Amino acid sequence: MLLGGRPRAAPTPLRLGRQRGNSRLREPARQRQSILAGFAALFPVRAPFARRPPPVRWAARAVALALTLAAAPAFAQVSVSITSTPANGTHYVAGEAITTRLTIPSLNSGDVQNARMKLNIGGVERQAASTTGYAFRLTQVNFSYTVVAADLDTDGISIPANSIVGAGIWRTGGLTAINRSHGAIGNQSSHRVFGSPVYISATSPAALTEANLNGATVTVALAGRTFASGVSASSFALLSAVNGLSVGSVTGGASGSTSATLTLAFNGDFHLPSTLAVRVLAAAHSGSTDITTGKTVPLAPTPAIITDPARLAVNEGASSTYTVVLPSQPSANVTVTVASDNTDVTADTSTASGTQTTLT
Repeated sequence: MLLGGRPRAAPTPLRLGRQRGNSRLREPARQRQSILAGFAALFPVRAPFARRPPPVRWAARAVALALTLAAAPAFAQVSVSITSTPANGTHYVAGEAITTRLTIPSLNSGDVQNARMKLNIGGVERQAASTTGYAFRLTQVNFSYTVVAADLDTDGISIPANSIVGAGIWRTGGLTAINRSHGAIGNQSSHRVFGSPVYISATSPAALTEANLNGATVTVALAGRTFASGVSASSFALLSAVNGLSVGSVTGGASGSTSATLTLAFNGDFHLPSTLAVRVLAAAHSGSTDITTGKTVPLAPTPAIITDPARLAVNEGASSTYTVVLPSQPSANVTVTVASDNTDVTADTSTASGTQTTLT
């Protein structure tokens, strides 16, 4: 129908709850979403369908952890240390104490029974005694060793691995022995040892024997002292059971120096092993008394006869031969008697009939 000559538009239908921009009708939904978000923040809950690492991955992690724990060294919590300092700042001398320490995991209470710590002093094993007894909250065990004149270590003492010996270190209340395993400590240059203020630093040849003793050299060195002026052969004395041994000449040993080399003279013989020490007289050094090397060097006699081979194995019912020679040309005939401490073995020095037990 036309009104006023113009067509009338059809009415627009009303849409409830779906019309864009109808904020009044959508507000309850927004409030519900806000309340749910607040609960989620206060009480986070993993969704039942959330992805988790597969069981195999957890097992691999557990195995890796177990391997890491098993690989830890047994001495990870045990260590040793040297706790003393030389009184003169450079080296220990005779009568001075070297103190060491074993650090262990804390015990509520512990007891130390005659435990000792091995020390390496110049290649010689010494043992430091424990100075720790029963203690509450025991974490450290202390040890002490007193230096003697024969001790000599020019590059510093060391402590071998697993050095604790003796009755042990115990956890009281059952006397359970604790772990004492530890690593080694190498040579400590700040912990050198000169038990005596004079020592033999070198010999030439390295091994002194009856055959090479005449003309051999011995070098002596001073620790914490120096030589005085006018050092000569008479400034030294040789201490040995070998007769016919003396100082022929001296090189070095100038005033203020610390080393001198003695050339030996020898015109005797000896048949038993012996040793050699050197004494420096008081007038020859900066001290006020005679000083003697604490560590000696060995002297080896020349064997009366030499056998080749040195050892001989003979099967039952069989025979074998060996050669006997003298080490040098004798001035007269020498008779060698051959014998055995086994009654089942006979020795014959000749192919003639009968058994010959002597060789001239």
